[in-house]
Amino acid sequence: LNSRTETTAKLVKAFKDDWPKVFIGASAIGYYGNRDNEVLTEKSKRGEGFLPDVCEAWEKSATPFKEHSRLVHLRIGVVLDQGGGFLEPMENLFSTGLGGKVGSGKQWMSWIHSKDLVNMITFSIENSIEGVFNAVSPRPVSNSDWTKSFSKQLKVPAFLPAPKIALKIALGEMSQLATDSQNVSSEKIISKGFSFTFPDIESALKNIYSWKKNPNERLFESSQWISKERKDIFPFFSEAKNLEKITPPWLKFKVLKQSDEPISEGTLIDYKISLKGMPMKWKTEIKQWKPPKMFVDDQLKGPYKKWFHTHSFENYPKGTLMNDKIVYQLPLGRLGQIVAGRYIRKDISKIFSYRSKTISKFFPE
Repeated sequence: LNSRTETTAKLVKAFKDDWPKVFIGASAIGYYGNRDNEVLTEKSKRGEGFLPDVCEAWEKSATPFKEHSRLVHLRIGVVLDQGGGFLEPMENLFSTGLGGKVGSGKQWMSWIHSKDLVNMITFSIENSIEGVFNAVSPRPVSNSDWTKSFSKQLKVPAFLPAPKIALKIALGEMSQLATDSQNVSSEKIISKGFSFTFPDIESALKNIYSWKKNPNERLFESSQWISKERKDIFPFFSEAKNLEKITPPWLKFKVLKQSDEPISEGTLIDYKISLKGMPMKWKTEIKQWKPPKMFVDDQLKGPYKKWFHTHSFENYPKGTLMNDKIVYQLPLGRLGQIVAGRYIRKDISKIFSYRSKTISKFFPE
């Protein structure tokens, strides 16, 4: 509650002498509480409990903007996006065989694809709308239908009901998103001219998991903005030896040999690395090489069953957005994921955090 209301109060104070033309306030469909099959619109009364209390106070804390700015409140549903939030723990749960419908499976889930949410925020800035709008897709799904669509996309079975304790462990307080029922309407924002790119759950999940070829694959993504043009950045990554400079020292990473120079499509690179104190050999092939836009390296030999790493460099205002997208798979299939999946992901996150800080030093603003 404090993280929302006090932060908004600080924004009110910060803007007091120079009010913005528009203020977009985030809120949540938690405002409505658990409502069974009732169709919920922006005019529906608030629910009961802590989450409705938080959402109401959150929206009220932005009231001072109303006198000076165009004020929009987006009551956001369950956001579907790869790389965190609701989907990542659900993917882990389903992949270990513990995924399934919750209870009767009749409870409603109102959701939105992250790209549609971003588009709705942009729409709210660019169009003269104000007031409260539900940020949810026009087609909410029952928990049972969600389970069928999600398990189909992950290519895993989901025949048995999901134990509530497993949901609590996987999602924490977010487990309410799977147990409460909220059938929320987006008709108001649609009537203002907004159009959804992903109106149904099938198209949304297909887009989010377009990279996935088998149930045991996982995705890791990282983005970093650099205040240099990509033509000035790409040469740094064209030198395999520079990977040693941006890799954490505890990995003892070293380039051993390179099949040809400069790097081009088909180049083979051999490394050595230490994982948890165990020395290992790593061999990759450059599958694509398109300077200064992108390159792809594919593990031929190494600690993973699969490691397919796409590096892309996009022109961005006053700089470059560098994206790393890694599709990886652990040895031993589902067993490997159950035993070590969580720890490996933490290690990858730690490695890329170090990488990001180090790259910033090589390309200071």
